Amino acid sequence: MSVKIKAFQDGTIIRDSKKEGRSIVMLAQESYNNIGGALVKASRRAIFNLPTELAHELKLSDGCDFNAKLKGFGLKAVEIIRKESTTPFYDGQEAKINPTTDEVVKTSAGEPIYMDDNAYDVGTEVDELVKSAGQEAGAQAEASHEEAEDGNLAEQA
Repeated sequence: MSVKIKAFQDGTIIRDSKKEGRSIVMLAQESYNNIGGALVKASRRAIFNLPTELAHELKLSDGCDFNAKLKGFGLKAVEIIRKESTTPFYDGQEAKINPTTDEVVKTSAGEPIYMDDNAYDVGTEVDELVKSAGQEAGAQAEASHEEAEDGNLAEQA
């Protein structure tokens, strides 16, 4: 899974940060996840803050491999990690939306799920995901199916 530079909506690659001498770039990471026997494309975006001088020395362009650029400067590779919670990560954050139904994703208890994607050095963090009501129902159905199969196999033995 590679991390690529993604241009901002206005086409810029590097923007000034709120902090003097620092800039931000947008990172994009796409992968495929096996969800219930189907491969589903997962896209993540994160803002990455770095020294302005380095941002320009890296010669970044839309779609370029960010980790390859970092490696060329002897820097560690990054990955985008997703953290989810039932409380917002910042004021005014909107809950996670199911792109197929445009509905808020909720837990089985009816709590909305919030997500926050950030870049970390590879291997230093792991995703922290909250199970949605749909995932919990799917897991229960799969467990029931496995129990039924185990029972059928036991009867045949």
